[in-house]
Amino acid sequence: MVMLEKIVVQGFKSFQKKQVVPLYPGFNAIIGPNGSGKSNILDSIVFVLGSSSRQLRAGRMDHIIYNGGHGKKPADHSIVSLHIDNSDKGIPDQDEKIMISRRVNRQGQSIYRLNEKVENRAKILEILSYAGIDPDGQNIIQQDDITGIVKMRPRERREVIDHVAGISEYTTRKEKATEELKVAERNLEDASIILDQKKEYVDKLKKDRDLAMKHKTLEESRAKLAATLAFSRVKALESTLENHARNLEIKENELASLRGKVGHFDDNLDDKETLIQNIDTDVIKKSVNAEIRSEIEDINSRIIKRESDINANRREIERLEDMISKMNTIRASKGEDVGNRSVRAILDLSLPGVFGTVGNLSTVDPRFEIAINVTAGSRLNDVITDSEQTAIECISYLKQNNLGRVRFLPLDRLQPTSTSAKAEIASKMSGIIDFAVNLLQFDRKYRIAFSHVFRDTLIAEDADSARKVRGLRVATLEGDLFEAGGAITGGSLRKMQGKVNVKDITDVNEYENAIKKLELDIESLKKEIGDLNILLEEKQGKVTEESKEVEKLQQEKSKIIEEIDDMKHSRKGQYEQKLSLEAEIQQLRINRAKLEAELENSLLDYEKYKDCKDLEKADPQKLQKELNNIDRQLRAIGLVNMKAIEEYDQYEKEYKEFSERVEKLKEERNSIEEMIAKLEEKRKLMFYSTLEEISGEFAKIFMTLAEGPAELVMEDPKDIESGLVIKAQPKDKRLLSIDSLSGGEKTLTAIAFLFAIQRHKPFPFYILDEIDAALDKKNSEKIGDLIQGYSDKSQFLVISHNDATVRRSNRVYGVSMQNGVSQIMGVDLSNTKESPESGQ
Repeated sequence: MVMLEKIVVQGFKSFQKKQVVPLYPGFNAIIGPNGSGKSNILDSIVFVLGSSSRQLRAGRMDHIIYNGGHGKKPADHSIVSLHIDNSDKGIPDQDEKIMISRRVNRQGQSIYRLNEKVENRAKILEILSYAGIDPDGQNIIQQDDITGIVKMRPRERREVIDHVAGISEYTTRKEKATEELKVAERNLEDASIILDQKKEYVDKLKKDRDLAMKHKTLEESRAKLAATLAFSRVKALESTLENHARNLEIKENELASLRGKVGHFDDNLDDKETLIQNIDTDVIKKSVNAEIRSEIEDINSRIIKRESDINANRREIERLEDMISKMNTIRASKGEDVGNRSVRAILDLSLPGVFGTVGNLSTVDPRFEIAINVTAGSRLNDVITDSEQTAIECISYLKQNNLGRVRFLPLDRLQPTSTSAKAEIASKMSGIIDFAVNLLQFDRKYRIAFSHVFRDTLIAEDADSARKVRGLRVATLEGDLFEAGGAITGGSLRKMQGKVNVKDITDVNEYENAIKKLELDIESLKKEIGDLNILLEEKQGKVTEESKEVEKLQQEKSKIIEEIDDMKHSRKGQYEQKLSLEAEIQQLRINRAKLEAELENSLLDYEKYKDCKDLEKADPQKLQKELNNIDRQLRAIGLVNMKAIEEYDQYEKEYKEFSERVEKLKEERNSIEEMIAKLEEKRKLMFYSTLEEISGEFAKIFMTLAEGPAELVMEDPKDIESGLVIKAQPKDKRLLSIDSLSGGEKTLTAIAFLFAIQRHKPFPFYILDEIDAALDKKNSEKIGDLIQGYSDKSQFLVISHNDATVRRSNRVYGVSMQNGVSQIMGVDLSNTKESPESGQ
């Protein structure tokens, strides 16, 4: 066992100069008057072992430095060196002689050294722990520690047993494990919450996945049906178009025949009229009265001229009526009311908020007119209004008067459109003229409306330039239209031809007005003919004699006139039949155009399904019914998260992995709980084993000191955290707790408790500071005998005023105070030889 060999102090408390205090085995006593510095020897040992200033009875660490007085200068620092005999290698891996020193300066800074090598406090404590030396151990009992034992609360006394039993390690491990358990519980709780949330989300995602799968199946079925329907419609339309083509060919052949007949009638009529003119000439030549004949000839010429004008007007009326019929047929095929009645009705209202149509509010260079018309189409009839309210009022007016439908562009409702970067780049490509909207001239205030109609549409020089642009709408100067989605519309553009009174008539009303004017001219010409006939009869009455040849010519003329009337009557029937057949053919052509457009759209629709195989023609109505049924199911399902199909598998996997993590957390928690239970079991075993042993030693020592029984008991034997109660029964008294004993009895009981602890866990040395201060001579002798009995195994350093205790020591150190400085002198009582112990 290691032993304290000597202690060297300098500048420590009352020790000014260097003092060497040799320490010997056995029972060493330190005596001296109060205030001489006895306890400072004990403090110096505690100081070098690493205690704080509080344990050294100092406010701050620099307070332990010698402070001068009596004309002596204060020390700059304090240093204490403790020499330890390690011959038995109680401290492994160290020399047989160990010196530990500690130095502190006025700034409170401490420096530790081990055999002159600087070390930190932790290293010093580690070295000392091998020998069982602890600056806070029960082997060092300072002043008032005995009183402290008496005044301790039961739980504090139990903590002393904890420390002695060495269960602090288990307690620390248990506390750490408990903290880990709390963390594990929190982690498990958090993970469980997350797991519940994930389960809730996975369950919801499963529903979404199931809906998405159903939606996907329905969409696939719908795509198959749509492909079959598109295929069936194409086939049906192709068949219908073939029938139309055959029917149209028959009608056109009939029309050609009728046109030939009408032309033949016209040729015959011209011949007959020429014949009449010739007869009239012959009649005049053969008349006896040349002057009257000349007048009659003039009158007949004028009548013939008027009749020719009437026939010309009638043919013009027939032509105009034919044009009106064609225009009405064409407009009806476009779904327009004749004369665009709906738009005209709105414009005729002259409302202040109605500005006009897109067509009449803009102008365009004739070079671009075809491209602009193709681009805008029916949107040229869109009506621009100042506000949404004005548009609603106009719509209400159309509904109330059953005037059809019109598209309105309210300026306050339209959203501004921006040109895409892709369109900007395309507009600078070779062959691209500009954006369509930039080629129009219009008031800037209508900019948002025109941008809404034309958007990003570009105008190209020709089809080769347009085809280079992808994903944008492009129209060519020839009227070809390339849609952004890939569709292309093109071909020849039909133009209406024909003239009326030397000017183009583009409106039905103008045709009708022209007809009325022609009819008025006919009436006027008829009146002139009537007047001329009266004049002719007067002139003819003056002619008394005419040759039989003239009469014959007149009879021939009358016959020809009758033939002309019959021919005109027949021609009228043929002409009316021709007009009816032309209208029928026109309608067939319109229907054919509609069917061709419908077939084109159907082919475009069918193009989407060109990769579908094994399509068979079926009843389109039945297919449409099935499609409608699927659409109803899809609408019932509503919007679905198609990503849920993939997300479900991913999140289900994550959920299972997280579930496994939660299970691992539960296992970790259970493992920690098991570890805590095992630690608690070991802790209790060590505690109760130590308590039992210390209690036994306590009973023995108390019996020696107080000649009575004593015991240590827990407040709650089942609770290791409860307090420790000391019960003692001094001689001739009943069993009481320590709180109920007298002062001397309390001291003996506390000393017995401390020595019982020391007996359980022997230390290489003990330092006791005036533990017998409250005892009488008899009890002091018992304490001295007790220490003397234990001193053969441990080194004791005892500070005492009691002669009974000191007489039983092996060596006595006397401490005195001279001029404020402590001096030490040692006496070996084993041979009573006095010897100075000063290291000066």
